[in-house]
Amino acid sequence: MTSESPRVDPKDVEAAFDVAIGAAGDLQGRFIEGAQNMGYIRESLERARPYYVAWAEKSRDDQGLTAMASSGAAFVKSYGEQIYRLASETVIPLSGIRTAAGTVEVFVANTSSNASLAAVPSLGEFSYEPNPFRTGADSQAYSERFVKLDSALGGTYREIWEVLYGTRADPVRPCLFLIRQAFDHLFGRLAPDTEVRSSKHWLPKSGEKPDQVYREERIEYAAFTHIKDPRQARTHAEQAKQMSETYNQLNRAHERGGLDKDKATKALMAMKRLLEDWADALGL
Repeated sequence: MTSESPRVDPKDVEAAFDVAIGAAGDLQGRFIEGAQNMGYIRESLERARPYYVAWAEKSRDDQGLTAMASSGAAFVKSYGEQIYRLASETVIPLSGIRTAAGTVEVFVANTSSNASLAAVPSLGEFSYEPNPFRTGADSQAYSERFVKLDSALGGTYREIWEVLYGTRADPVRPCLFLIRQAFDHLFGRLAPDTEVRSSKHWLPKSGEKPDQVYREERIEYAAFTHIKDPRQARTHAEQAKQMSETYNQLNRAHERGGLDKDKATKALMAMKRLLEDWADALGL
């Protein structure tokens, strides 16, 4: 005599399938998002490569391009190591891919800004193309995240976009001032002068200001001190020269006289992505 199997509640069967299908859909979504972001990374690097190669070739006759070409090469070398590490992980490194996509978006934004100063006629204009797969990218969200570090910083960051999108008369010019203020506030908080001078990232200066802290020294100190992942920290430290050049472009665009709105806007947006990328790297 065989015992009868207990009846199965159809609702339990349906619930079991719901769980399995939901898990499969979640995993599929992670694969898709990861693939989309990696596609953006690959396409961005492929677009930027000929410009840096051209700047390296021209640097033989124009020393002003040497720093631009070398900083780009140093960044890409460090960035490539970061991507290889992600590729070696056995679990889908979605958060790491999101971070890497944000970092390369900063790289192309800086490249676009720099290309406006060092044109390569044979290649045409290099355009900044935001990552269309980026999530949580609105300025209000980043303002709230910066508040976690410093309330005044968050307020300044929010004010930039209120002025840009809520002012009719020459809104870009005051935004250049505000975003420089946000940059200075962020790195002044992350890398105070006394701490930078006590670190291996600082060297005494010759001349009348031997204790001066250069912007690149401050960025390198902040990266290696506050970014937990050592490879990511090195990648952000390699951005120091490009970040400093973008800051200088904000200064030049803000000088009295005629404002080149296109160049000024490119520099503004490059700095925007730079600051937001640091918020991501810092885990704010």
